[in-house]
Amino acid sequence: MKISKFLLEKFYVFVLGLFVSCIQTMFFVASGSNLDTILFFAILLWVAIIVGLFIEYKQKVGFYQNLDATLQKVDKKYLIHEMIQEPRFIEGRILYDVLVDLNKNLNDTINAFTIREKEYQEYIELWVHEIKTPLAAGKLIVANNDSTVMRNLDTELNRIDSFVEQALFYARSTSLEKDYVVKEVQLDEIVRKVVKKHKQTFLYKNIKIDLCDLDEKIFSDAKWVEFILNQLIDNALKYTGVDGEIKIYTKKEKENTVLYMKDTGIGIDPRDIERVFERGFTGENGRIYNKATGMGLYLCKLLCEKLYIGIEISSSLEQGTELKLIFPLGSMIGLR
Repeated sequence: MKISKFLLEKFYVFVLGLFVSCIQTMFFVASGSNLDTILFFAILLWVAIIVGLFIEYKQKVGFYQNLDATLQKVDKKYLIHEMIQEPRFIEGRILYDVLVDLNKNLNDTINAFTIREKEYQEYIELWVHEIKTPLAAGKLIVANNDSTVMRNLDTELNRIDSFVEQALFYARSTSLEKDYVVKEVQLDEIVRKVVKKHKQTFLYKNIKIDLCDLDEKIFSDAKWVEFILNQLIDNALKYTGVDGEIKIYTKKEKENTVLYMKDTGIGIDPRDIERVFERGFTGENGRIYNKATGMGLYLCKLLCEKLYIGIEISSSLEQGTELKLIFPLGSMIGLR
């Protein structure tokens, strides 16, 4: 608060003081008081006005400067009222009370939203649990009736299962920290487990799978890494044609274990490559082949960020796609 603005705001006080001073002078002159008496009371009046304005200015400028400085420092700005002292001047108290009421209203809104979100998550988890039963029954029927039609049906059941997993993991993504356990896991086991889930698609499209140098241990949550790999392999299978190839291998690079996944698919348009991790983005491939939801890679990116896993993608049209998952070594996880 600049003093010039404060004085301009208090202009009426000076006008009123001048008016009172004139009335006072006229009164003393009419009563026959001498000049010294008139000057004394005039000076006393203006000293009282100036001292009063000075005290008010110091109170206000101290409060507002503290408010502004605190506001700049805190991340959760809605808690500002808890970090400042209640002011002693009337306008400041009104502002303080407004901040308290706003904070209470915001907390009530957040609590209501949190409850609704929790209820939605519980509903999704229940729905996923229920839908898994007929899916498992369908897969059992397929397994006991081997034929081309049944193999095709198994492929579609796996796609449904993948979408169901997407729904579950997306619902849980807002509270991921409550649902994962970081420990040492064998990367080879996770990769082979995911590849086995897509066995029928590999056979149906005659796609070669090349797994090598996967005997590495990483520190992460096996369940979430499995989900990420499942989405990536599912994507590779979607856009790799008949008689194609998918290669998965690892390399040690500096403080990381890097998993590479290369396919011989249709590739990604250079205009789309920067946006493939955006939620709901399907790009040119999604429009042409009508196979994408735009959620798979978005969820992979989201989970990788929460698990301290790097994810990178490079691609050229008709030249295939390369994805990298960068796992920090155990000693580096806490430093990132």
